[in-house]
Parts: sequence; structure tokens; C-alpha cells
Amino acid sequence: MDQELIARSMRDLAREFDSCRDLLVALGNENRQLIFMVLLESHGGARVGELAERVGLSRPATSHHLKVLREAGLVESYRVGTRSFYHASTRLDRWGELARVTSDAERFVRAMVTLEARGEGCSRRDGKDVSDREERPDDHDSL
Repeated sequence: MDQELIARSMRDLAREFDSCRDLLVALGNENRQLIFMVLLESHGGARVGELAERVGLSRPATSHHLKVLREAGLVESYRVGTRSFYHASTRLDRWGELARVTSDAERFVRAMVTLEARGEGCSRRDGKDVSDREERPDDHDSL
């Protein structure tokens, strides 16, 4: 892979990540993941109070998380009289975007692994193999 192709691939991947940032943010929160999982199990939808009870959050916190999920296109709602019911969105295009960016990222990483195996990669920093550095307990906290 030449440097021009790598640079172009990185720009394309960055654009893809940018286009689905709201999805990644929405799904990056454990409470929103729990709410989404409950919605997948709730055929016909669920009300805020029911969701709050099932995931152990307050109603305002649950409403906030639902708003983030709704804005990302992962959750939809409908009304019956004065009651609102939330359900997992059927917008498959959003899941397609997420699948594409993760697939493209995996393909890019596989290409980098191949380059490293041929001695063309960047597995060495400051003359020391990355795996040789001391790992501090807080190294993974920022992930």
C-alpha cells in the first residue's frame, strides 16, 4: 500500500466515522445500550416509566437517553392518546452506516497488520517494540 493510498483511505475512514458519530456516541453509553436492549425485547414499544424501572434509572435520565437514541435514528416513538411508546427504529440505513464503518476500519487494520508482517508497518517506536513497553494500570482508562 503506498502512502498516497493510505492517506486517501484514512481520509475516507475519517469521513465515515464522522458521518456516524451520533450512532457511536449513542451506543457508547452503557445506559443507552441497556435501554436499547430493553426496547428490542419490548414488542409494541415501552413507556418511559417502564423503561426507567427495567434499567434502574430515573424517568428524567431515561427520557434524556431516549432523546439521544432518537436523534441518532435508533429509536422511534408513537402516541396512543396522551401516552408515548418507544421502540427500536426500523431505519436499517443507520445500521448499514455503522456496519460499513466498522467493516472498513477492520479492513484498514488488516492491511496494516499485513504491512507489519512484511516489515513495512509501524510496530516499532523509539527503537522499541510497542509490546515491550511497560503497561501502566491507567493505560486502558482513556479508551
